[in-house]
Amino acid sequence: MRYLTSISILAAVMFAQTPSNRDATPGFWADWTWDAKSDLSHQDAASPAEFRLLGAKVRELREVLKSAPAVSQPIGFDAMLAGHVRSFTSNRSDLKAKDFPLGAGILFGAFAQYFDRNGNLTRELGETELIDFRVNVLPFGETPEDWQDRNGTTDIFLQPKQLPDIVGLPHFQNVGGRFNDDFLVLKKNPKPIWAPVSTEEMLNLLAALRKRAIAEREREAAQHRKSLADWIDPQKRAARMETAKKYIAPHQKDPAAYLVQAEEQDRKFEEQMRKTVENDNPEHDQWWAKDVAGLGDIERALANLSAERKSAQACYRDREGRVVVAGSLARIVPTNTPGCQPIVRPNWDYFDRRLPRTSFQLMTISTGVSRAGGGAQLSACLERLRAKPTMSRPGCRTNIDFLNSIDWNKVLALFDK
Repeated sequence: MRYLTSISILAAVMFAQTPSNRDATPGFWADWTWDAKSDLSHQDAASPAEFRLLGAKVRELREVLKSAPAVSQPIGFDAMLAGHVRSFTSNRSDLKAKDFPLGAGILFGAFAQYFDRNGNLTRELGETELIDFRVNVLPFGETPEDWQDRNGTTDIFLQPKQLPDIVGLPHFQNVGGRFNDDFLVLKKNPKPIWAPVSTEEMLNLLAALRKRAIAEREREAAQHRKSLADWIDPQKRAARMETAKKYIAPHQKDPAAYLVQAEEQDRKFEEQMRKTVENDNPEHDQWWAKDVAGLGDIERALANLSAERKSAQACYRDREGRVVVAGSLARIVPTNTPGCQPIVRPNWDYFDRRLPRTSFQLMTISTGVSRAGGGAQLSACLERLRAKPTMSRPGCRTNIDFLNSIDWNKVLALFDK
Protein backbone atom coordinates (compact mmCIF):
# COMPACT_ATOMS: atom_id res chain seq x y z
CA MET A 1 0.00 0.00 0.00
CA ARG A 2 2.90 2.34 0.79
CA TYR A 3 4.28 1.54 -2.70
CA LEU A 4 1.06 2.66 -4.38
CA THR A 5 1.01 5.83 -2.30
CA SER A 6 4.59 6.63 -3.38
CA ILE A 7 3.66 6.18 -7.01
CA SER A 8 0.67 8.48 -6.61
CA ILE A 9 2.80 11.18 -5.01
CA LEU A 10 5.41 10.90 -7.74
CA ALA A 11 2.73 11.19 -10.44
CA ALA A 12 1.29 14.26 -8.75
CA VAL A 13 4.72 15.92 -8.60
CA MET A 14 5.42 15.15 -12.26
CA PHE A 15 2.02 16.49 -13.28
CA ALA A 16 2.65 19.70 -11.34
CA GLN A 17 5.97 20.17 -13.12
CA THR A 18 4.53 19.65 -16.60
CA PRO A 19 2.82 22.55 -18.45
CA SER A 20 -0.95 22.28 -18.04
CA ASN A 21 -1.63 22.86 -21.75
CA ARG A 22 0.81 20.84 -23.79
CA ASP A 23 -0.75 21.95 -27.08
CA ALA A 24 0.43 25.51 -26.27
CA THR A 25 4.08 24.67 -25.49
CA PRO A 26 6.58 25.81 -28.16
CA GLY A 27 8.57 22.85 -29.43
CA PHE A 28 11.85 22.46 -31.29
CA TRP A 29 13.16 21.13 -34.58
CA ALA A 30 15.55 18.19 -34.23
CA ASP A 31 18.90 18.50 -35.99
CA TRP A 32 18.79 17.60 -39.67
CA THR A 33 20.35 14.25 -40.62
CA TRP A 34 21.24 12.99 -44.08
CA ASP A 35 21.84 9.23 -44.22
CA ALA A 36 23.75 8.65 -47.47
CA LYS A 37 25.56 5.40 -46.80
CA SER A 38 28.76 4.90 -48.76
CA ASP A 39 27.92 1.29 -49.70
CA LEU A 40 24.95 2.54 -51.74
CA SER A 41 27.38 4.39 -54.00
CA HIS A 42 28.55 1.04 -55.37
CA GLN A 43 25.12 -0.58 -55.30
CA ASP A 44 23.46 2.23 -57.27
CA ALA A 45 26.48 2.87 -59.52
CA ALA A 46 26.51 6.55 -58.54
CA SER A 47 29.50 8.83 -58.15
CA PRO A 48 30.25 10.82 -54.97
CA ALA A 49 29.45 13.98 -56.93
CA GLU A 50 26.01 12.62 -57.83
CA PHE A 51 25.30 11.81 -54.20
CA ARG A 52 26.36 15.33 -53.19
CA LEU A 53 23.97 16.81 -55.75
CA LEU A 54 21.22 14.49 -54.58
CA GLY A 55 21.81 15.60 -50.99
CA ALA A 56 21.58 19.24 -52.04
CA LYS A 57 18.24 18.65 -53.78
CA VAL A 58 16.90 16.78 -50.78
CA ARG A 59 17.84 19.75 -48.60
CA GLU A 60 15.88 22.02 -50.95
CA LEU A 61 12.89 19.76 -50.42
CA ARG A 62 13.49 19.92 -46.67
CA GLU A 63 13.26 23.73 -46.73
CA VAL A 64 9.94 23.62 -48.59
CA LEU A 65 8.52 21.10 -46.11
CA LYS A 66 9.89 22.91 -43.09
CA SER A 67 8.25 26.16 -44.21
CA ALA A 68 4.74 24.63 -44.16
CA PRO A 69 2.72 26.81 -41.76
CA ALA A 70 1.42 23.88 -39.71
CA VAL A 71 4.95 22.90 -38.61
CA SER A 72 7.29 25.84 -39.26
CA GLN A 73 7.00 26.88 -35.59
CA PRO A 74 6.16 23.68 -33.65
CA ILE A 75 3.59 24.27 -30.92
CA GLY A 76 2.55 21.36 -28.74
CA PHE A 77 4.98 18.96 -30.41
CA ASP A 78 8.62 18.58 -31.42
CA ALA A 79 9.44 18.05 -35.10
CA MET A 80 11.96 16.09 -37.13
CA LEU A 81 12.96 15.95 -40.79
CA ALA A 82 15.53 13.25 -41.61
CA GLY A 83 16.86 12.55 -45.10
CA HIS A 84 17.86 9.16 -46.42
CA VAL A 85 18.93 7.40 -49.62
CA ARG A 86 16.64 4.74 -51.08
CA SER A 87 18.53 2.18 -53.12
CA PHE A 88 17.22 0.99 -56.49
CA THR A 89 15.02 -2.11 -56.16
CA SER A 90 13.77 -4.44 -58.89
CA ASN A 91 13.27 -8.19 -59.29
CA ARG A 92 14.21 -7.98 -62.97
CA SER A 93 17.81 -8.84 -63.84
CA ASP A 94 17.66 -6.83 -67.06
CA LEU A 95 17.21 -3.54 -65.19
CA LYS A 96 20.32 -1.79 -63.90
CA ALA A 97 20.43 0.91 -61.23
CA LYS A 98 22.68 3.13 -63.36
CA ASP A 99 19.86 3.58 -65.89
CA PHE A 100 17.45 5.14 -63.38
CA PRO A 101 17.32 8.25 -61.19
CA LEU A 102 18.64 8.03 -57.66
CA GLY A 103 16.08 7.40 -54.96
CA ALA A 104 15.87 9.37 -51.73
CA GLY A 105 13.38 10.37 -49.08
CA ILE A 106 12.63 12.55 -46.09
CA LEU A 107 10.94 11.30 -42.94
CA PHE A 108 8.77 13.77 -41.02
CA GLY A 109 7.64 13.21 -37.47
CA ALA A 110 5.64 15.21 -34.91
CA PHE A 111 6.66 13.94 -31.47
CA ALA A 112 5.18 14.19 -28.01
CA GLN A 113 7.12 16.58 -25.80
CA TYR A 114 9.13 15.53 -22.74
CA PHE A 115 9.86 17.73 -19.74
CA ASP A 116 12.45 17.41 -16.98
CA ARG A 117 11.66 17.52 -13.28
CA ASN A 118 11.83 21.32 -13.35
CA GLY A 119 9.24 21.54 -16.11
CA ASN A 120 11.76 22.41 -18.82
CA LEU A 121 11.34 20.97 -22.32
CA THR A 122 14.01 18.37 -23.13
CA ARG A 123 15.45 17.61 -26.56
CA GLU A 124 14.27 14.02 -26.48
CA LEU A 125 12.35 12.28 -29.26
CA GLY A 126 10.29 9.18 -28.52
CA GLU A 127 8.03 7.29 -30.92
CA THR A 128 5.46 8.62 -33.34
CA GLU A 129 3.77 8.00 -36.69
CA LEU A 130 6.01 9.18 -39.52
CA ILE A 131 5.39 10.40 -43.06
CA ASP A 132 7.91 9.30 -45.69
CA PHE A 133 8.34 11.60 -48.71
CA ARG A 134 9.93 9.17 -51.19
CA VAL A 135 11.57 10.54 -54.33
CA ASN A 136 12.01 8.50 -57.54
CA VAL A 137 10.65 5.30 -55.98
CA LEU A 138 7.93 3.46 -57.90
CA PRO A 139 5.38 2.08 -55.41
CA PHE A 140 4.71 -1.66 -55.34
CA GLY A 141 1.57 -3.57 -54.38
CA GLU A 142 0.66 -6.90 -52.86
CA THR A 143 1.60 -10.22 -54.48
CA PRO A 144 -0.68 -13.22 -53.79
CA GLU A 145 1.14 -16.13 -52.25
CA ASP A 146 1.20 -18.57 -55.17
CA TRP A 147 2.70 -15.96 -57.51
CA GLN A 148 5.85 -16.38 -55.45
CA ASP A 149 8.47 -19.09 -55.34
CA ARG A 150 11.52 -20.04 -53.32
CA ASN A 151 13.79 -17.96 -55.54
CA GLY A 152 11.97 -14.70 -54.82
CA THR A 153 8.91 -12.87 -56.06
CA THR A 154 7.88 -11.63 -59.46
CA ASP A 155 7.63 -7.91 -60.26
CA ILE A 156 3.92 -8.41 -61.00
CA PHE A 157 1.46 -7.34 -58.29
CA LEU A 158 -2.08 -6.19 -57.63
CA GLN A 159 -2.69 -2.52 -58.38
CA PRO A 160 -3.31 -0.67 -55.10
CA LYS A 161 -6.89 0.43 -54.57
CA GLN A 162 -7.57 4.08 -55.40
CA LEU A 163 -9.33 6.06 -52.69
CA PRO A 164 -10.68 9.64 -52.75
CA ASP A 165 -7.97 12.25 -53.20
CA ILE A 166 -6.34 13.79 -50.14
CA VAL A 167 -4.89 17.33 -50.23
CA GLY A 168 -5.61 17.25 -53.95
CA LEU A 169 -3.31 14.26 -54.59
CA PRO A 170 -4.21 10.77 -55.84
CA HIS A 171 -4.57 8.45 -52.86
CA PHE A 172 -3.89 4.69 -53.00
CA GLN A 173 -4.01 1.88 -50.47
CA ASN A 174 -2.53 -1.60 -50.41
CA VAL A 175 -4.84 -4.13 -48.80
CA GLY A 176 -3.43 -6.86 -46.56
CA GLY A 177 -0.09 -8.61 -46.81
CA ARG A 178 3.34 -7.04 -46.46
CA PHE A 179 2.57 -3.41 -47.18
CA ASN A 180 -0.87 -2.54 -45.84
CA ASP A 181 -0.26 1.19 -46.17
CA ASP A 182 -1.62 4.34 -47.77
CA PHE A 183 0.32 6.59 -50.07
CA LEU A 184 -0.20 9.74 -52.12
CA VAL A 185 1.35 10.35 -55.54
CA LEU A 186 2.84 13.63 -56.77
CA LYS A 187 4.17 13.87 -60.32
CA LYS A 188 4.40 16.05 -63.43
CA ASN A 189 4.92 13.31 -65.98
CA PRO A 190 1.54 12.19 -67.45
CA LYS A 191 2.81 8.63 -67.91
CA PRO A 192 1.27 6.03 -65.56
CA ILE A 193 3.44 4.65 -62.77
CA TRP A 194 2.20 1.10 -63.35
CA ALA A 195 2.04 -0.93 -66.57
CA PRO A 196 -0.79 -3.40 -67.28
CA VAL A 197 -0.07 -7.12 -67.41
CA SER A 198 -1.88 -9.10 -70.10
CA THR A 199 -3.84 -12.27 -69.35
CA GLU A 200 -1.46 -14.28 -71.51
CA GLU A 201 1.58 -13.00 -69.61
CA MET A 202 -0.11 -13.63 -66.29
CA LEU A 203 -0.99 -17.21 -67.18
CA ASN A 204 2.50 -17.80 -68.55
CA LEU A 205 3.90 -16.56 -65.25
CA LEU A 206 1.70 -18.95 -63.28
CA ALA A 207 2.68 -21.78 -65.63
CA ALA A 208 6.37 -21.00 -65.16
CA LEU A 209 5.98 -21.03 -61.38
CA ARG A 210 4.17 -24.39 -61.54
CA LYS A 211 6.91 -25.82 -63.78
CA ARG A 212 9.56 -24.54 -61.40
CA ALA A 213 7.76 -26.14 -58.44
CA ILE A 214 7.47 -29.46 -60.31
CA ALA A 215 11.15 -29.35 -61.29
CA GLU A 216 12.08 -28.69 -57.65
CA ARG A 217 10.07 -31.71 -56.52
CA GLU A 218 11.74 -33.84 -59.20
CA ARG A 219 15.17 -32.67 -58.03
CA GLU A 220 14.29 -33.58 -54.44
CA ALA A 221 13.06 -37.00 -55.56
CA ALA A 222 16.30 -37.59 -57.47
CA GLN A 223 18.30 -36.64 -54.40
CA HIS A 224 16.28 -39.07 -52.27
CA ARG A 225 16.97 -41.87 -54.78
CA LYS A 226 20.67 -41.08 -54.70
CA SER A 227 20.73 -41.04 -50.90
CA LEU A 228 19.05 -44.45 -50.82
CA ALA A 229 21.50 -45.88 -53.34
CA ASP A 230 24.41 -44.60 -51.25
CA TRP A 231 22.89 -46.00 -48.05
CA ILE A 232 22.37 -49.53 -49.39
CA ASP A 233 25.71 -49.68 -51.18
CA PRO A 234 27.41 -52.81 -49.69
CA GLN A 235 30.80 -51.16 -49.31
CA LYS A 236 29.40 -48.04 -47.61
CA ARG A 237 27.23 -50.18 -45.33
CA ALA A 238 30.24 -52.26 -44.36
CA ALA A 239 32.24 -49.09 -43.67
CA ARG A 240 29.48 -47.79 -41.35
CA MET A 241 29.38 -51.05 -39.42
CA GLU A 242 33.18 -51.14 -39.18
CA THR A 243 33.20 -47.62 -37.74
CA ALA A 244 30.57 -48.60 -35.17
CA LYS A 245 32.54 -51.73 -34.25
CA LYS A 246 35.92 -50.01 -34.00
CA TYR A 247 35.11 -46.63 -32.42
CA ILE A 248 31.71 -46.81 -30.69
CA ALA A 249 31.06 -50.39 -29.52
CA PRO A 250 34.15 -50.57 -27.27
CA HIS A 251 32.72 -47.74 -25.14
CA GLN A 252 29.33 -49.45 -24.60
CA LYS A 253 28.37 -51.67 -21.65
CA ASP A 254 27.53 -54.55 -24.01
CA PRO A 255 29.46 -54.10 -27.30
CA ALA A 256 27.88 -57.13 -28.99
CA ALA A 257 24.32 -56.03 -28.16
CA TYR A 258 25.14 -52.51 -29.36
CA LEU A 259 26.31 -53.81 -32.77
CA VAL A 260 23.10 -55.83 -33.18
CA GLN A 261 21.08 -52.73 -32.35
CA ALA A 262 23.17 -50.57 -34.72
CA GLU A 263 22.55 -52.94 -37.62
CA GLU A 264 18.83 -53.02 -36.81
CA GLN A 265 18.67 -49.21 -36.80
CA ASP A 266 20.57 -49.13 -40.09
CA ARG A 267 17.90 -51.34 -41.69
CA LYS A 268 15.05 -49.29 -40.21
CA PHE A 269 16.51 -46.12 -41.67
CA GLU A 270 16.76 -47.89 -45.02
CA GLU A 271 13.06 -48.75 -44.82
CA GLN A 272 12.17 -45.12 -44.12
CA MET A 273 14.24 -43.97 -47.09
CA ARG A 274 12.56 -46.54 -49.35
CA LYS A 275 9.12 -45.28 -48.29
CA THR A 276 10.17 -41.72 -49.07
CA VAL A 277 11.37 -42.75 -52.54
CA GLU A 278 8.18 -44.73 -53.19
CA ASN A 279 6.06 -41.66 -52.31
CA ASP A 280 8.10 -39.24 -54.41
CA ASN A 281 5.54 -38.87 -57.20
CA PRO A 282 2.30 -36.99 -57.92
CA GLU A 283 0.22 -40.07 -57.05
CA HIS A 284 1.31 -39.94 -53.40
CA ASP A 285 2.29 -36.27 -52.93
CA GLN A 286 -0.85 -34.10 -52.97
CA TRP A 287 1.11 -30.86 -53.44
CA TRP A 288 3.03 -32.32 -56.37
CA ALA A 289 -0.27 -33.50 -57.85
CA LYS A 290 -1.75 -30.03 -57.33
CA ASP A 291 1.13 -28.45 -59.24
CA VAL A 292 0.75 -30.93 -62.13
CA ALA A 293 -3.01 -30.44 -62.29
CA GLY A 294 -2.64 -26.66 -62.04
CA LEU A 295 -0.14 -26.60 -64.88
CA GLY A 296 -2.53 -28.61 -67.03
CA ASP A 297 -5.38 -26.20 -66.27
CA ILE A 298 -3.25 -23.21 -67.24
CA GLU A 299 -2.02 -24.79 -70.48
CA ARG A 300 -5.59 -25.67 -71.48
CA ALA A 301 -6.79 -22.16 -70.64
CA LEU A 302 -4.06 -20.62 -72.78
CA ALA A 303 -4.95 -22.89 -75.68
CA ASN A 304 -8.64 -21.93 -75.49
CA LEU A 305 -8.36 -18.17 -74.97
CA SER A 306 -9.09 -15.85 -77.86
CA ALA A 307 -6.36 -13.51 -79.08
CA GLU A 308 -8.35 -10.56 -77.73
CA ARG A 309 -8.63 -12.07 -74.26
CA LYS A 310 -4.95 -12.99 -74.22
CA SER A 311 -3.90 -9.42 -74.92
CA ALA A 312 -6.39 -7.84 -72.50
CA GLN A 313 -5.21 -6.77 -69.05
CA ALA A 314 -5.60 -9.42 -66.39
CA CYS A 315 -7.50 -8.84 -63.17
CA TYR A 316 -7.51 -10.75 -59.89
CA ARG A 317 -10.67 -11.69 -57.99
CA ASP A 318 -10.41 -12.91 -54.43
CA ARG A 319 -13.54 -14.70 -53.24
CA GLU A 320 -12.91 -13.62 -49.64
CA GLY A 321 -12.69 -9.99 -50.69
CA ARG A 322 -9.13 -9.65 -49.50
CA VAL A 323 -5.69 -10.75 -50.69
CA VAL A 324 -4.77 -14.10 -49.17
CA VAL A 325 -3.67 -16.56 -51.87
CA ALA A 326 -4.33 -16.62 -55.57
CA GLY A 327 -5.91 -20.06 -55.21
CA SER A 328 -7.34 -21.16 -58.54
CA LEU A 329 -7.06 -20.19 -62.17
CA ALA A 330 -10.66 -18.94 -61.97
CA ARG A 331 -9.41 -15.90 -60.08
CA ILE A 332 -7.65 -14.49 -63.17
CA VAL A 333 -10.53 -12.62 -64.81
CA PRO A 334 -11.21 -9.74 -67.26
CA THR A 335 -10.88 -6.22 -65.85
CA ASN A 336 -14.63 -5.60 -66.17
CA THR A 337 -15.31 -8.28 -63.55
CA PRO A 338 -16.89 -6.64 -60.46
CA GLY A 339 -14.62 -6.52 -57.43
CA CYS A 340 -11.40 -7.58 -59.14
CA GLN A 341 -8.02 -5.85 -58.78
CA PRO A 342 -6.06 -5.06 -61.99
CA ILE A 343 -2.74 -6.85 -62.31
CA VAL A 344 0.20 -4.55 -63.00
CA ARG A 345 3.97 -4.15 -62.74
CA PRO A 346 6.12 -1.04 -62.20
CA ASN A 347 6.25 1.13 -65.32
CA TRP A 348 10.00 1.59 -65.54
CA ASP A 349 9.48 3.60 -68.73
CA TYR A 350 7.92 6.30 -66.56
CA PHE A 351 11.36 7.77 -65.87
CA ASP A 352 13.06 9.96 -68.48
CA ARG A 353 16.54 8.44 -68.63
CA ARG A 354 17.91 11.46 -70.53
CA LEU A 355 17.70 13.59 -67.39
CA PRO A 356 20.44 13.65 -64.74
CA ARG A 357 20.12 10.88 -62.19
CA THR A 358 19.68 13.47 -59.45
CA SER A 359 16.50 14.83 -61.08
CA PHE A 360 13.26 14.61 -59.14
CA GLN A 361 10.69 12.84 -61.31
CA LEU A 362 8.25 11.23 -58.86
CA MET A 363 7.22 11.49 -55.24
CA THR A 364 5.13 9.11 -53.16
CA ILE A 365 4.08 10.18 -49.70
CA SER A 366 3.65 7.15 -47.45
CA THR A 367 2.16 7.08 -43.97
CA GLY A 368 2.53 3.36 -43.30
CA VAL A 369 5.72 3.86 -41.29
CA SER A 370 6.60 4.70 -37.70
CA ARG A 371 9.60 5.24 -35.51
CA ALA A 372 8.50 2.12 -33.63
CA GLY A 373 8.32 -0.08 -36.73
CA GLY A 374 4.54 -0.19 -37.10
CA GLY A 375 2.42 2.73 -38.20
CA ALA A 376 -1.02 4.17 -38.79
CA GLN A 377 -2.44 4.47 -42.29
CA LEU A 378 -3.41 7.86 -43.60
CA SER A 379 -7.05 6.81 -43.88
CA ALA A 380 -6.91 5.56 -40.29
CA CYS A 381 -5.60 8.97 -39.20
CA LEU A 382 -8.51 10.68 -40.90
CA GLU A 383 -11.03 8.36 -39.25
CA ARG A 384 -9.52 9.01 -35.84
CA LEU A 385 -9.63 12.76 -36.41
CA ARG A 386 -13.28 12.61 -37.47
CA ALA A 387 -14.09 10.71 -34.29
CA LYS A 388 -12.01 13.00 -32.08
CA PRO A 389 -11.18 16.33 -33.79
CA THR A 390 -9.41 17.66 -30.68
CA MET A 391 -6.93 14.80 -30.35
CA SER A 392 -3.44 15.76 -29.17
CA ARG A 393 -0.95 17.40 -31.51
CA PRO A 394 1.71 14.67 -31.97
CA GLY A 395 1.07 12.06 -34.67
CA CYS A 396 -2.06 12.00 -36.81
CA ARG A 397 -3.43 15.47 -36.07
CA THR A 398 -0.22 17.29 -36.99
CA ASN A 399 0.47 14.94 -39.92
CA ILE A 400 -2.87 15.82 -41.54
CA ASP A 401 -2.44 19.54 -40.79
CA PHE A 402 1.07 19.34 -42.23
CA LEU A 403 -0.05 17.71 -45.50
CA ASN A 404 -2.80 20.30 -45.86
CA SER A 405 -0.40 23.21 -45.41
CA ILE A 406 2.42 22.12 -47.75
CA ASP A 407 2.87 24.30 -50.83
CA TRP A 408 2.74 21.48 -53.35
CA ASN A 409 3.49 23.85 -56.24
CA LYS A 410 6.84 24.62 -54.60
CA VAL A 411 7.49 20.91 -54.25
CA LEU A 412 6.66 20.37 -57.93
CA ALA A 413 9.02 23.20 -58.83
CA LEU A 414 11.87 20.96 -57.66
CA PHE A 415 10.91 18.36 -60.29
CA ASP A 416 12.70 18.27 -63.64
CA LYS A 417 9.87 16.34 -65.28
